[in-house]
Amino acid sequence: MPNYFYFDANGKKQGPCNEQQLQTLASMGHITPTTPLETDSGHKGVAGQIRGLKFNTAEPSAEDGSFAVSNFVNVRMLLIIAVVVIIPVVGWIAWNYLIPFKPYVVEIRQEGSSVGKAILSRDGKRVVAISRDISNNGSRSDEYIQVWDARSGKELHKLQLRSDESFGGLTEDGKKYITERGDTVRIWTIP
Repeated sequence: MPNYFYFDANGKKQGPCNEQQLQTLASMGHITPTTPLETDSGHKGVAGQIRGLKFNTAEPSAEDGSFAVSNFVNVRMLLIIAVVVIIPVVGWIAWNYLIPFKPYVVEIRQEGSSVGKAILSRDGKRVVAISRDISNNGSRSDEYIQVWDARSGKELHKLQLRSDESFGGLTEDGKKYITERGDTVRIWTIP
């Protein structure tokens, strides 16, 4: 059984070593199929020419260009990691940051009230509605402007309108609304 010498990346001759030691070096990635070898009897070649030598690379292992991938387990582990970790994380990022509209339903109920008109803010964070208290026969003096958080349904603000006051609209940012009364316009900030 011959002893082998191999040449490292700097071209320095290393060895001698037997085939078992070469296999250890190959599996650790210290030598590749294209690493120059020389036997103790002077024959020269490359590590990929030794039959049965398995490398920790995906480089051509023989003159015919075939590949010797002995590290199949690591490739399988990377695939499992991609499926279990990377794909769900990318999906979560896409859902939360890249998809502009996410459907959800929040049911807002007001006992003893009737909602006349509701507006969703442009950013989708608030619902502003005109409601009428029907427990007192629904008179004009019992009209309110109510603001809710669109996700949770929690009431953020409630303003009782005066008898001659009406809802004028919502600002683009959804943080203020407008009421009109005769020749007066009031802008209310939603806390």
